[in-house]
Amino acid sequence: MRIQKIIGILVLILLILAFLTKVGYIPNYLGVEFLCPPNHAHLNKDNSHNQVNRHNGNNENTNITPTESEHHNVPIFTDTPPLVRKPVIYLYPQKPINVQVRLNFKGQIIESIPNYKVTHQEGWYVLAYPNGRLFNYQNGRMYKYLYWEGLPAKSVNWNLTTGFVVKGSEVNAFLRNILPVLGLNKQEIADFIEYWGPVLTKNKYNLIHFSFAKYEQLAQLQITPKPDTIIRVFMVVKPLGRPIKISSQHFNNIPQRKGFTVVEWGGTIVQ
Repeated sequence: MRIQKIIGILVLILLILAFLTKVGYIPNYLGVEFLCPPNHAHLNKDNSHNQVNRHNGNNENTNITPTESEHHNVPIFTDTPPLVRKPVIYLYPQKPINVQVRLNFKGQIIESIPNYKVTHQEGWYVLAYPNGRLFNYQNGRMYKYLYWEGLPAKSVNWNLTTGFVVKGSEVNAFLRNILPVLGLNKQEIADFIEYWGPVLTKNKYNLIHFSFAKYEQLAQLQITPKPDTIIRVFMVVKPLGRPIKISSQHFNNIPQRKGFTVVEWGGTIVQ
């Protein structure tokens, strides 16, 4: 009887601690989820982009190649207005040439690797090789591509009247099929899926639309010398709890790679 009373008292104490932790009177020092489940709501607020693992343009010592950084395999949460997430720019000249890349973005660039702003001049200035490797004159480092993220000055009214409704578990297969149609090569597709796959598979369903003209209005590229081909793939995603009916999106006039080719992919998540 004595042992049972002791056990009963301990159970009562644990229940009281659980209640006080749940309502916030005491911190959840043990980090036990049944005491106080993690709350990700704060990631939707103003500093949400600081909560998601992302490249820091001021910390280039450990982030030479964006695809090899902490970006991968982390969830992305919806922001208001939605962030333009991880556009990356590949440069493929026919011979090694110096290239200047400037971005006319209607908003604030919050992340960039290598650093987009160099002293009094905005933009990237690199030596580009035919295999896509980039030598950045600012810090003497090699990069796989140029990376940036931005916060639009105001919410964008993305056209989601056409697109594709894709089950979370089928996202990777969908991307492997659709991205070659949009002009990406095997390595670019692998990079795209490595970043977006783990994010979209967490949703039950995804409404996916690829934006062209609207994205071009939001973020214009100015590249010198002028490329022969520019391919820009920007994915707009709306998470869904259940499938909906929507007209399929059709693609016309997708550029064919020839000469000096520039490829960019990125995306955003909307409510």
